[in-house]
Amino acid sequence: MVVGIDIGHTHIAVAVARTDGQVLAEGREAFDVDDRSGAALDAAAQLVQSLVGDRDLPMTDVLGIAAGIPCPLDLTTGRTCPLGDHPTWAGLDAGEELARRIGRPVHVNNDAEMGAHGERRFGAARGCRDFIYVKASHGIGAGLVLNGEVYRGATGAAGEIGHVQLAGARGLCRCGNLGCLETVASITEVQREFDELRLPGLAYRAGGSLAAISVNPVAARIITESGRVLGRVLADLCTFLNPAAIVLGGELGTSGQPLLSGVQESIHRYALSPTAHAVDIRIAQLGLRSELMGAVAQAIQQALIRA
Repeated sequence: MVVGIDIGHTHIAVAVARTDGQVLAEGREAFDVDDRSGAALDAAAQLVQSLVGDRDLPMTDVLGIAAGIPCPLDLTTGRTCPLGDHPTWAGLDAGEELARRIGRPVHVNNDAEMGAHGERRFGAARGCRDFIYVKASHGIGAGLVLNGEVYRGATGAAGEIGHVQLAGARGLCRCGNLGCLETVASITEVQREFDELRLPGLAYRAGGSLAAISVNPVAARIITESGRVLGRVLADLCTFLNPAAIVLGGELGTSGQPLLSGVQESIHRYALSPTAHAVDIRIAQLGLRSELMGAVAQAIQQALIRA
């Protein structure tokens, strides 16, 4: 068997699966990850050990473990490069720390990249060699798959689209800049707008799905506008990269059509016409499990390498 771990800003999730991808056990818990790296890694390791132990199998039977974390990784050192406001994550070798706690090697990547792996193997991007996976949650990041290969950039920070600056936006971002995409179109901003309106039925719990809320016409309008803002940035990526597909995931992705409509509108308005007509914009099939199943896919890959 293999183990996938998904560590997000507000949750920890673990799946135990067979090497064919069939999930045997799965667990998820709310956790304030950003300022408590040590406690978050402890909780992830405990959840792994609990789920594996429930199968009455020793940890030595785990052939591969992979984890996604919510910050970039330096390709040369393997250490984390958090964006300004998470000091306990700075310079951390998350793979080594998890391996020490679990007792098995752990392969670590950025969570948006894990989402791309999950949707490519099990979800909306199956068979696609050129696509962008977008995780739109508290942060906004992209996993880039170009010509069949994940593109990480020179140091591993490619895909941090949440920190593209928008004309006219003035909100202070966690990275220290003003007017980043995350300050306008993240789930945090959508939740703030819901709370401000105080309308019945618009209460949103972090880590949940927007599917039920998005049927409300006011909620749908707010989410669609976030999609338009996100789509403005993705339109430029389409012009640069000419992807075959964009897969919209994360908490905002769970809203479905409202987000999709906003993104489509902006891409067809702002991207170069041939690229706009070439790209198929899709909602992630795995919902909030894209990153977790991507970690499972990477764990399977690690198991095959070691075999």
